[in-house]
Amino acid sequence: MRNLIINDELVEADLGEGLLAVARRNRSHIGFVCDGNGLCTTCEYRIMDGAENLSEPNDIERTWIPTHRLEKGYRLACQSSLMGRGEVRILTRAEELRRLWNNIFTPPAGTTSGDNLGRAWGYVLQLNVDHLSMFPVNLLRTVNRLGLPRTLLPVQDNDVYFQDIGAIIDKQSDNAFSDRSQRRRSVKVEVEVEEVVVEEVELL
Repeated sequence: MRNLIINDELVEADLGEGLLAVARRNRSHIGFVCDGNGLCTTCEYRIMDGAENLSEPNDIERTWIPTHRLEKGYRLACQSSLMGRGEVRILTRAEELRRLWNNIFTPPAGTTSGDNLGRAWGYVLQLNVDHLSMFPVNLLRTVNRLGLPRTLLPVQDNDVYFQDIGAIIDKQSDNAFSDRSQRRRSVKVEVEVEEVVVEEVELL
């Protein structure tokens, strides 16, 4: 088992295994609209650590991801594999967007909802500008590589595809429920602490 951490969660992975396959098996929060055919970019992730332990970017990644984005550590999970024995940490686009969205409604300390709305909007805008800058060359190359039928209908096994989507949604729903419960407990503790302080003041 290699040390692969997806969205801060240690998952089971083998040397030479593709990152998308690992993410799907472990129900990690990741997109795969094109079922791993390298034409939708929803499985894009950002390398947080351990780039030297991954395969080099291939022609498919260069077709869909601008050079400056590749240089910042953005890759496609469907096109990259674990090649080294060191630790690799990645953050998927799906998870990064979820965190940006959550920060708007529950701002981290020292930030405001407005600050985080600006960050989220900036991220989405830059993402679209970057990927639109590759059009239509990326699409034409993909059609040439896969053929028009496979480009239009990339999913090969609908049962497995929807099963994996359902498993990921179930896990993310459980995580969201757990996060909300923890936040409620945290608020309750803070309220209880404030009540104790008020009572002590009244006694004095």
